[in-house]
Amino acid sequence: MSLIMLIFALDPSRDAVASPLTLGGEGSYNLSGYISVIEDPSTDMTLHDVLDKKYSEQFSPYYGPFNAGYSRSAYWFRFTLERGNNFPRQGWLRFSPSYLDDVTIYIPLPTKDPRQASSYRAIALGMMVSAENMPLRHPEFVAPVDLDADKPVTIYVRVTSNSTINFTGSLHTYTDLMEYTSLYMFQQSAYLGIALLIALMNMILFIAVRDTQFLYFSLYVFTSLLTFLTMKGMHVILFPLLPPIVSNMVSGMVFGVGLIVFALFALSLFKESDYPLSRLYLKLMIPVGVLSIIAVPFGLYAMIMPWAMKLAFGLIALIFWMSLRCFVQEPRYWITYLIAFALNGLAYVLLFLQNLGVLPLHAIGMNTFQLSALANILLIFLAMTDRLRRGEIRILDNIRLSEQRAIEMAMVMTHELQENKERLEVSLLAELQSSERLQRFLVMLSHEYRTPLAVIQGNIDLLERLILKQCTACQGEFLKMRRAVGRLVEVMEVSLDQSRISEPRARGDRQSISIGRFVAQQVNTVSLMWPDKTFLFDGFAAEGVLHCEQPLLNTALFNLLDNARKYSPPSAPVLVTCRTGERAAVVIITNETDALMPDDTEELFKKYRRGSDVSGVGGAGVGLWLVRQIAKQHGGRVNLRYPKKGFVTVTLMLPLFTDCNDLK
Repeated sequence: MSLIMLIFALDPSRDAVASPLTLGGEGSYNLSGYISVIEDPSTDMTLHDVLDKKYSEQFSPYYGPFNAGYSRSAYWFRFTLERGNNFPRQGWLRFSPSYLDDVTIYIPLPTKDPRQASSYRAIALGMMVSAENMPLRHPEFVAPVDLDADKPVTIYVRVTSNSTINFTGSLHTYTDLMEYTSLYMFQQSAYLGIALLIALMNMILFIAVRDTQFLYFSLYVFTSLLTFLTMKGMHVILFPLLPPIVSNMVSGMVFGVGLIVFALFALSLFKESDYPLSRLYLKLMIPVGVLSIIAVPFGLYAMIMPWAMKLAFGLIALIFWMSLRCFVQEPRYWITYLIAFALNGLAYVLLFLQNLGVLPLHAIGMNTFQLSALANILLIFLAMTDRLRRGEIRILDNIRLSEQRAIEMAMVMTHELQENKERLEVSLLAELQSSERLQRFLVMLSHEYRTPLAVIQGNIDLLERLILKQCTACQGEFLKMRRAVGRLVEVMEVSLDQSRISEPRARGDRQSISIGRFVAQQVNTVSLMWPDKTFLFDGFAAEGVLHCEQPLLNTALFNLLDNARKYSPPSAPVLVTCRTGERAAVVIITNETDALMPDDTEELFKKYRRGSDVSGVGGAGVGLWLVRQIAKQHGGRVNLRYPKKGFVTVTLMLPLFTDCNDLK
């Protein structure tokens, strides 16, 4: 029993029986102040017991709306009505709130003895009663009562509930009841419609932007809608066929669901706030909500809910404090949230005190809590949409800034490209002039170079005829000189064709040669030119025909053998291997070296590039570049690798001539 009820029960100045309510010409009368109450902790008392003198004298007058908080007891209420001539014979009793589980009204039958339990008609109401069994389908508990003008009517009401036990009532004429009902349903429908619209809009925003804040807030608004749907009895009107057990369980479980989604919403709202203990409390509310849901089907609702309500009260206070701290840091953004949580906190404080029985049910009015809840969700929705709008503005500003920067960068790049274009044109012109000078030089060189070569060749012929008659052993030396002169002629011809080498489409006169004999001839030539160097050849038996420009291929193979000679120790041999497959011939040259490093592999094939440790060795850095160009022109490739430390291998692969398509 609440503290207020206990004070009234112990007050000796009060009458043992509340005075009867006299009905006149008014359309409605409040029963507050005319009700007596008795508590039944055992919940076993019947109407017969209540009518007994032993218990009848224990009824205590109760002034104001009754509130017992979360109580396991049953409560019996008694009041007496006296009808005047101006009040209709039939009146309508209306009791609230609509979330009480069991409300049974005992109305005396006419011409019966009111001291006998059998003289009363029982009307069962409450959330556990289906709509079709109610005297009138109404959001609240409504029952008709017949009033006799010549004698008073005493009515008894028994109330039990798993939730808080609040009780208030009034008597109406039928016309007044219809007017009250119309206004009531309009107010509740407006609230439910607005809440449903906000929930759907937040769900649509979540689907559009994938922000979980909108999802959690949508679910929170939807749980608030379900709470007031059952708290205000609107489910009886909207879903009359819904089984009472379902509406009763929904009424109990929706609190836990709302606690969970509100905690998740708060966690997402304050995710950037550095309050670890506060976030821990928010996370704690999730299992509390789960426990509240589980308590409903197991009949532990009345035991769990007081503690859950106290923790929920702490949650409201915590969120208000966190929003206040955020408001201090960023007032413009958090002002709406702060007002929303302040209104919500005040409403929940009043509801909390009412549910605990400290304040009577209508001390401020139940609609105050409903209006504050509506204001709360509206303000939060406005704050969230404003945050979304500000985010879109920031995104648009960033896009405009990015576009501006892109335009500036494009202008800078355009200017740089223009400058590079001009420099490139100057470079191309210079290269063209250089190429022309080179061509003129090569033409002049070929003209001037052929005359001394012809003189040398002629003198070698004269010397050979004069000397060989006296010294036949000198024939080898003359052969060396002839090969050296032939090599100079090849170098001159390759130099004249160098511009054509850089153009893959250009082709000179090609001829078919045997790869094995060709490589053997080149190895023999370099062996005669450098008799102090050992060249080992393995590949005399290699079969296959190449269709190539022989002077260019001579130059390529000569450069590879010359590099192997220059970059290997004098006493170390150079191994030359020639193999043929189905469609390609492979020439492999291996030698020892300490002058090159593995990191130089690809760099060495670039024009004018030399190894990182070739000091003291002559060269211009065009040999391997020229070899790769010649290999590409013949449809082949060349690469350099290090099979083991101190050794280098160059592999030249060339396609074999198989049919006429290779000539195209």
